[in-house]
Amino acid sequence: MKNKLKMLFAYFRGLKDKNVHTHLTLDREDIEDWDRKFYVNGKYITPAGSIIKIIEELIELYYDEFYRYNDYDIDTYWYLEIHIYPFENRLVFTSECKVEKTTRNKTRYDFIDLTQENKDFVNKVYEENEGLTKFQIEFTGRWGDGDINYVYFDNKRHHFDDDVEFWGLINDLMVQSEGRWWNESTGAEGDLVVWDSVMFLDYIKYEEEYEDTGMRIEVTPDNVKEE
Repeated sequence: MKNKLKMLFAYFRGLKDKNVHTHLTLDREDIEDWDRKFYVNGKYITPAGSIIKIIEELIELYYDEFYRYNDYDIDTYWYLEIHIYPFENRLVFTSECKVEKTTRNKTRYDFIDLTQENKDFVNKVYEENEGLTKFQIEFTGRWGDGDINYVYFDNKRHHFDDDVEFWGLINDLMVQSEGRWWNESTGAEGDLVVWDSVMFLDYIKYEEEYEDTGMRIEVTPDNVKEE
């Protein structure tokens, strides 16, 4: 591999660029998307097939090293960036993996903020449960679906046969907070406390994005792994 790497650097030195790079998408160790193009001197080119083969062999050779840095808990798809510095005889691997980030939101709503249907539902809950001070709804909404996990009346677990109206109340306020499609992808989870005419919505919003893993593997003719 040492001689192959030297050949790769010599090839790119002939193109007179100090920093050549390419970008791939992988599913764990399998290359899923790569157009075999490299950014050289302000434009994309496809190198000789022998150069492409060396790159593919290097990726396979260093996969165990990639695995040490990458996190596949959220998604097995990840991005590999390859920078080649031909005049310095070095190649650098970096990577990005998908991570899940959370944001906590707390909002107060008033009875007048509800649709008429949900106003009627809140009134019904209080009318059917004399002396009730407050009720709490714990919910989850992700990937186009949603669940009412638990309901509490004055801190006591309330058993229900149908969660449609409870979900309608949650959805009403979450749409106001996050928009119509709040639970279409990573969504949110949290709870709503209804205290007579005042409501407190407390939830965690989930978002996924690709983030640099901190991987920086530098390969030179002196330290390259042998096949």
